[in-house]
Amino acid sequence: MKNRAGELVGLDIDLARALADAMDLELVLIQRPFADLLTDLANNDFDLVISSLTITPARNARVAFAGPYLISGATLLTRESRVGEFQAAGVLDSADRTWGALAGSTGADLVRDAFPKARLETTDDLGSLVPRIESGEIDGLIADLPYVQFILARNPDSGLAVLPPPFTTEPLGIALPAGSPLFANLVQNYLN
Repeated sequence: MKNRAGELVGLDIDLARALADAMDLELVLIQRPFADLLTDLANNDFDLVISSLTITPARNARVAFAGPYLISGATLLTRESRVGEFQAAGVLDSADRTWGALAGSTGADLVRDAFPKARLETTDDLGSLVPRIESGEIDGLIADLPYVQFILARNPDSGLAVLPPPFTTEPLGIALPAGSPLFANLVQNYLN
């Protein structure tokens, strides 16, 4: 996430700083589109990925993981006026619904799998979807609970709300190159 000054902030940034300090390493933050992170990691563009990345079997077949460092879940952010309506069974999976999600995310996978009748719009910038939810252009977005809470805290008078509870339980981990078991072990030990 970014603060109003455009600086990267959040648990992942704090964790990266703490790990770098503990390992006595220089931290260089690199921002990339979420959907490119694992490919760029495999191409050695950077050493690890800390970006609210859910540990899944498919991802773990490509990269190593340290963690989890947090258990989260895919959560729906929508207009407060729609929460009651969206709690009814089957309402979310409708051709009348449009859900947004981060490209390459488990949120996008959730929409495809659980709401196949609905339209899915993916983006590299979840924040760009918030005004579209407020205006009614789309019905909501699905993202990790901490991100949804961040949006609600940043926009307290926006008329937005979360649909409780999260749809999933997701372990978030640090992705590391597949061929680096000692590095993965080191990061896991410092994470512990």
